[in-house]
Amino acid sequence: MGRWWAAPASNPISSNWCVLRQRSKVELPEGLTAQEMAALDEYLHRLRQEYGDQVVRVVLFGSRARGDAGPRSDTDLLVVVKTDARRTHRPIEQLGTEIALRYGLTLSELIIGPKRYQKLQRYRPPFYKRIEAEGIDLWTRTPAS
Repeated sequence: MGRWWAAPASNPISSNWCVLRQRSKVELPEGLTAQEMAALDEYLHRLRQEYGDQVVRVVLFGSRARGDAGPRSDTDLLVVVKTDARRTHRPIEQLGTEIALRYGLTLSELIIGPKRYQKLQRYRPPFYKRIEAEGIDLWTRTPAS
């Protein structure tokens, strides 16, 4: 299967998004299993198909991003959405649960809206600093979209 990468926004498959695909610029950590890569790929594909207009950014962070995950480590994802409304967050959480159950992994989504994201950017707590330092952008909406 080859290595997986986070694709540039110029990827012809998804002109306004960065998504997991082969042949790109940002390499994902060696420690991800084929099952984890498949789960992330399906999660991002379905997220784009079902909620793409609501999602701004998806970041892999934590031990999976650092490449030091153990067999019981979860897969941490920061999902930034356009609204603070919980009704937008719940379906995305349900998608994560569905993918986690299908692939037999623990997917931990931190879904935040613009107000909380702006607070994190402004106050830069240690948790946010770690996400920014170690995180891998899997999906970023380009300014044009």
